[in-house]
Amino acid sequence: MERIRRCAADYFFWGVLGALLGGGGAWGQGIGRAVVYPVPTTGEASRFRVPQVRLADAAAARRINRVLLSNALLGSGQSLGSKVSPAQWLRQAALNCCYNPDAHAWEAAGNGLTGSNYHVLLNRGGLLSLSITRQSNGSSYACATDFLTFDLHTGRRLFLADVVADPPRQLARRLQAAVSRRLRSELAEAVSNYGNDSARIAYVAQRFQLETWDTTPQTGLRLDTANGAEANFNDFALAPNALLLFYAPEMQRIEGDPQPGATYVFPYGRIQPRKLLLPVAQAALRKRRPR
Repeated sequence: MERIRRCAADYFFWGVLGALLGGGGAWGQGIGRAVVYPVPTTGEASRFRVPQVRLADAAAARRINRVLLSNALLGSGQSLGSKVSPAQWLRQAALNCCYNPDAHAWEAAGNGLTGSNYHVLLNRGGLLSLSITRQSNGSSYACATDFLTFDLHTGRRLFLADVVADPPRQLARRLQAAVSRRLRSELAEAVSNYGNDSARIAYVAQRFQLETWDTTPQTGLRLDTANGAEANFNDFALAPNALLLFYAPEMQRIEGDPQPGATYVFPYGRIQPRKLLLPVAQAALRKRRPR
């Protein structure tokens, strides 16, 4: 049950974050928006909540929908057969994970990929940004969240360099500084909680993967780029008022262990939006100005 609660907490987190950031309207199609809806399912296939879109440009919608379905069921970089409907894929995913043909029964927990969910973070200005969380079970339990951003005019998946002009090294430095502040705060709290328990403090540091960080007094707490550690911008997302970047130590989610937040918010007023992002960024800045 703890595993199920923790995955549900991930689902809840992205729903709340999308609402707090002004998620952008997942349903009503309008100028620069898509209609976003879950693939209709029944029975055990409803374990997999998979987004699809409707657009005036049907070809652009098809391009987006294949990527969304592939990511939700197979992970990034996979391809699906073109003649299989989304509902059929979901029914097959449910059979693969959770039906025991020997016992002729459905298993409560299942094995392998056992569920998925999504949340819309931005749906306006010709851009769509979503989080997709996949739930897995087996020898180890995991919830993996990916982020996908699309140009609604073409159906093309976008990458960070398509939407912001900030030099990658500059963004990396800013992200590293933000991560440093957060980890320092988490470690200070651990010291406060555990006092002179040096073994426990060392354990916390290990779980934060501080072997990838330079913790010398001269540098404070920074990613140890001299030994190959670097910020990773494969994952990013857009919200109506900010760019979201991520850094998460590779940690199993064991109850009671510290869990540093993985999301770092960069308001559009503090970055350099490219042409595709400019309408969304300008709208956010107008909303913030006092009247």
